[in-house]
Amino acid sequence: TNGSVLTLPYHGIESYANWKPNADFLAGVPQVDWEKVHPDMIVTGMCNMGRYQTLSRLLQVILCRSQMYTFGRLQATVFCDATTVDQSKTLHGERGFRPVSIWTHGTAELEVLDTMPADSFWLPTKKEMKVVRITPLVHPLITAPVETVQHIMILLFTKKRQPLSVAIKAVAPSAEELLVGMNIDPNQPPYTMTVAQMNELAWRFERWAHRPPTLESALST
Repeated sequence: TNGSVLTLPYHGIESYANWKPNADFLAGVPQVDWEKVHPDMIVTGMCNMGRYQTLSRLLQVILCRSQMYTFGRLQATVFCDATTVDQSKTLHGERGFRPVSIWTHGTAELEVLDTMPADSFWLPTKKEMKVVRITPLVHPLITAPVETVQHIMILLFTKKRQPLSVAIKAVAPSAEELLVGMNIDPNQPPYTMTVAQMNELAWRFERWAHRPPTLESALST
């Protein structure tokens, strides 16, 4: 109401019961007719969430929309903190390039619709928030299995400013052989890799005869 947006902590019922100051806390919140709420409006980046939780939820929305493409090109509109959105839109070669940047450019279009000051929310958020529309790409640039791409990126980005020939040893001691035949400079750092290069590397790892198990595959056995 009055141009403000109500955000509530994203926790279990026990945590919520301990958090609310008194039983009348929500007494003044108007009842919402959920039939009139746009089904693609998702609130992410709650004011009390940590950075990794925020990144995780935004990435979840991006990947879910991409995977649901078989049911139609479904859009999602989200609130998210400006820092996370800016990282998602960072281009390869820039210092702020992150795995979420690769997922964004490889699977979806992110369009910033509006920016909302922190005091537009109650409780106020720590940073300004952006309203972002996420639309899956008609032809995703990432075609390798999601678990494999994520596994490769997480390990490479632990050494993202080291030469790729060094960083890739975090994947496996002999993983440097995966770079043979790729159109890539082994001396470049991982954050300069393009989406296409990351996708190709993930496919090479997926089909590699000496591939060690990923965490997901180890847990599923």
